[in-house]
Amino acid sequence: MKYVTKKGQDKLLADLRKLKTESVPRLSKEINEALAQGDLSENAEYHAAKEELTNVQKRIVKLENALSSSLVIDEKQMSSDKVYLGATVALRDSSGESSEYTVVSAAEADPAEGLISSVSPIGLALLGRAVGEKVTFETPGGTRQVEIVSIRRE
Repeated sequence: MKYVTKKGQDKLLADLRKLKTESVPRLSKEINEALAQGDLSENAEYHAAKEELTNVQKRIVKLENALSSSLVIDEKQMSSDKVYLGATVALRDSSGESSEYTVVSAAEADPAEGLISSVSPIGLALLGRAVGEKVTFETPGGTRQVEIVSIRRE
């Protein structure tokens, strides 16, 4: 069983709904229009739409599996004195540079948005830690150490 925040579950559901109500009907229409043109052997639009539909169907299955095997956590029930799924953590490194991340499930992760996976090296290192603790973790660029400055719930 994997854990997901309510916000993450809502995003997964929205993605699934969009794929089913927009992408699949659009691609089905494109395939039918290409079929009406006749010879499929040299019909690039048909092959492209067919391939895209296959990819969309795979994504739908992946989202459905993720949703069915996930347990939504109530972030309000989680302690705010330690880092747990759904916590937003302010960090400071040895050079004094500050950063802030929200620890989320792997399905919700988006590093560009500051959403780090609980199974990433930094996510694993932060889980269960408290304000003031120094945390060391491995990155592709080498070992890093940060101090937890604050923890808050959204």
